[in-house]
Amino acid sequence: KCKDVLTKGTHGSTFGGNPVACAGGKVVLKKVMSEGFLDEVVKKGEYIRNKNRASDMARGGLYVCPVCGNVIGAVGEAVISCCGITLPPISPEPAEGEHQISVEKSEDEYFVSMEHPMTKEHNISFIAALADNGLSFVKLYPEGNAEASFKISRTRKLFAYCSRHGLFELPLAPKRRTR
Repeated sequence: KCKDVLTKGTHGSTFGGNPVACAGGKVVLKKVMSEGFLDEVVKKGEYIRNKNRASDMARGGLYVCPVCGNVIGAVGEAVISCCGITLPPISPEPAEGEHQISVEKSEDEYFVSMEHPMTKEHNISFIAALADNGLSFVKLYPEGNAEASFKISRTRKLFAYCSRHGLFELPLAPKRRTR
């Protein structure tokens, strides 16, 4: 059936008889057929499965595209790309000075605010809350206020991203259990 579809000269791939593609195919087949190859694949697959079985929010990262401003959060280690470039995870700095994050408790929520310029050239782009079960973002806009609200339950850290100076974090004290 295939011989009528893939006629000589109409399919420029390994099936077309390209000598370089055929040589590459032979190398791959030799590796796949080699002794122990399947055992190696199973071993590596088990390692990857075990390493990622339970996501750890603390190992996650935040990524901001310098081209379009897209914000990406990852659960665990990841390779993230946007606008054709690979993005490095942003390393947060302590929230101090001009980037001090203020937190007020109100019933079951944190009210988070910052005294920070909110111009088009210099602003807080987002405020985020990291919990042990997820990441919540509030996108902010120039000329608005640098403030957001998040549920207190399970929140461990707060983040704010300054368009000029990068990411800042404020760890929150873990909730103590009473007996």
